[in-house]
Amino acid sequence: MKIFNNVIFIVILFVFSGCVSTKTLYLRGEMARTENKLGVSLKKSDNLELFVNSASWLGTMYKYGGTTKNGVDCSGFTNAIYQEVYGKQLERSSDLIYKKNCKRIRKGSLKPGDLVFFRTGSSKKIDHVGIYLKQNRFIHASTKGGVRVDSMNDKYYKLTYYRSGRVR
Repeated sequence: MKIFNNVIFIVILFVFSGCVSTKTLYLRGEMARTENKLGVSLKKSDNLELFVNSASWLGTMYKYGGTTKNGVDCSGFTNAIYQEVYGKQLERSSDLIYKKNCKRIRKGSLKPGDLVFFRTGSSKKIDHVGIYLKQNRFIHASTKGGVRVDSMNDKYYKLTYYRSGRVR
């Protein structure tokens, strides 16, 4: 009887460890694909949903006023990700997202999912928004290239960066 119980225990152990391994392998594969697409290193503790959903938009063409994968602008993209990942509806312009939906944070306090705001034009108004990923990289819908990942260290973004915000 003792041998029978040991065999049952070993079979159950293999069955359950097999399930865990399959899920772990899937997550590792998904993480590796997402890391390659976004150019960031991911950990199990990261919000994988944020990174995977963001990566699925890469290459979507820019369309002023757009809100879908057929064409999107920066605030439309930010809204779509926040709706998909966090279930939150944001304002429809970069300036209003900052003013009404965010709490200002220091650039050094950025966490994945925080928003970065830019003034790219001649006005003093915020006219561009992106979603901070990690490792000084952010994803946004650019008029040049559509949805893409860029570095906060790029000369252009260093010059036009205005503020950072955490959605309330």
